Amino acid sequence: MTLPLEFVVDGDAVSQQSRRSGLRREWRERVRYAAERAMPEDAEAVAGTIMVSIAYFYDAVDIDVDNLPKLILDALKGLVFADDAHVADLLCLKRRVAPDTAVETESELLEDSVNEGRAFTYVRVEEANLLEVRV
Repeated sequence: MTLPLEFVVDGDAVSQQSRRSGLRREWRERVRYAAERAMPEDAEAVAGTIMVSIAYFYDAVDIDVDNLPKLILDALKGLVFADDAHVADLLCLKRRVAPDTAVETESELLEDSVNEGRAFTYVRVEEANLLEVRV
């Protein structure tokens, strides 16, 4: 597959800690569907080392940031990357949707989504540079 891959899932995210298994399953399906739509038609799962960036912009549902990645990574496993052992870098952040949110990004998709002023989750998968440390 050609990286980077980026996509947006509209609406509030779901926490790994949610007590409702149906809600967690539905969220994983929504993430997977959004990834499938963003992928080239004949793409195969990446077997190399990758970095996953997740940005959650919320309005009403404020989820602990450490509970965001698990369901997203589970949804992408076997589709975008062969196994989550290939994830060397994981960047995850959350921000409240606000009209004055400043976005410094090269991603038009992320910038446009922020400007729409709604809750969403942005996901980007790219090759990890194991000779570089970004924090």
